[in-house]
Amino acid sequence: MDTFFQVSLLNALLMGNYDGVVSVSELLSHGNIGIGTFHGLGGELIICDGIAYNGKVDGTACKVPSETMCPFAVSGFVTDSAFKAPIKNVRDLTDLKNALHKLITDEFSGNFNLFYMLHASARFSKMHVRSVAKQQKPYRPMAEVTASQAEFVFSDIEGDIVAIFAPSFAAGINMPDWHFHFISSDRSKGGHILDLSASDIELHIAQKTKFEIILPQNPEFKDLDFSTDLSADTKAVEGTE
Repeated sequence: MDTFFQVSLLNALLMGNYDGVVSVSELLSHGNIGIGTFHGLGGELIICDGIAYNGKVDGTACKVPSETMCPFAVSGFVTDSAFKAPIKNVRDLTDLKNALHKLITDEFSGNFNLFYMLHASARFSKMHVRSVAKQQKPYRPMAEVTASQAEFVFSDIEGDIVAIFAPSFAAGINMPDWHFHFISSDRSKGGHILDLSASDIELHIAQKTKFEIILPQNPEFKDLDFSTDLSADTKAVEGTE
């Protein structure tokens, strides 16, 4: 229950390794929440309450068949027994990150060298999300794909945030700091969160002390040069540059 389960490496995804590695059904066997993407991209994976959804390039969301393959994803368990906390007056995504930083400092002894996963619910006055279109081989690098990403802003919408935190030493393996995905309460809208605002957010957060990873075995993976500095691409893809 305290395992942070990951598929592939962030830098492999950034360099365009979009071939599926594991199925959605395997991801669900390792957790009831999670984030990621799909074979050839084609949307944002949101696992919420043990069900997988695709936040599609048109801003809508739908359930994902269990046999769907994922090239990069994270899943884990966050249950009602996880630490529960309210966060109020969140004006933007930076506010939320600052509040979560304080929460980890106050409640988890300031241990930012472990992984965390959270599930939060709220009525959001603003929810700004993005998604990406399905790609065909030869795949372009992720920074080129997200340069033409589709963005959507929803107002006065209820829904759930699923998020992960990776420590700084995980750079290249995963994205250090927080990464957030959204699914609406009616499960009809979703995507990767670029910004948000809400007066009250209720969340459960779980610390993860075990890390498990499955690496790709496709021919392209063995030829990737992981000595390349992709920090600028990471910021661009996340929407922080």
